[in-house]
Amino acid sequence: MGAVADPAPDANVALLRRARGWSHPKLARRANVSHALLSKVEIGDRPLTPAVAAALGKALGVTMADVLVPASVAADDEQLLDVLRSAIRAFDLPDHQAVPGEQVSAGIEAADRHRRAVDVTALMPILAPLLRDATTHAHTANTAGAWSALADVHSTVYWLAARHRWTDIVELAIIHQRWAAEQQPGPLAIAIAVAVAVAVADSLRSKAARQLE
Repeated sequence: MGAVADPAPDANVALLRRARGWSHPKLARRANVSHALLSKVEIGDRPLTPAVAAALGKALGVTMADVLVPASVAADDEQLLDVLRSAIRAFDLPDHQAVPGEQVSAGIEAADRHRRAVDVTALMPILAPLLRDATTHAHTANTAGAWSALADVHSTVYWLAARHRWTDIVELAIIHQRWAAEQQPGPLAIAIAVAVAVAVADSLRSKAARQLE
C-alpha cells in the first residue's frame, strides 16, 4: 500500500505548537492537559489519543483531524479505501447470497496472518470483501460464533484504520465491533464488549469535542 510521507501525530503537535511560538506550558494550559503529558506526547512516549488530540486542536484553532494527520494514501489505493468505507457502513445490509462459514474462517485466518506480519499491502485488498462476507454470514447464521467472527473482522479494520489515523473508520469499527459482539451474548462476546467499551466512550467524547470546535 503506497503512502505519502506525513509527520507522525507526535511530531505534528510539536510543529503546530512551534509555528505559533508557544511553549509547552502555554499549550498545555490552553488545552487543559498536563505539561508532563504534552511533553511525553511530543517525544512519542505516550500515544496521542483522540480525546487529547481534540483538546489540543481546540486550543490550537484546528480540527482533531489536523492534529492527528490522517496518513495519506497513494492514488491507486484511494479506491480500496473507499470500498472499505462502503463495506463498514453496510453493517446491517447483508448480501442476498449466503456465505459459507468456512469461507469466512479462511478469510479471517489470512487477514490475521497479514496483520501479524504488518503486511498492509496484502491486507487492504481482502479486508472489505471479508467484512461483507462476515456481515452476511453473521446475519444469516445468527450464531454466537458468526457474530464473534464479525467482531474479529471489525477488530482488524480498527487496527488498520488506527495505524493510518483514519478517524472516521476507527469510530465505526469500534462501534460496530461492540454491536456485533452483543448480538449473541456469550463469554467471548462479553469479553469483546468490555474490551471496546472504553474505546467507544473515548470516541464519543472526541466526537462531542469536535462538534464544539
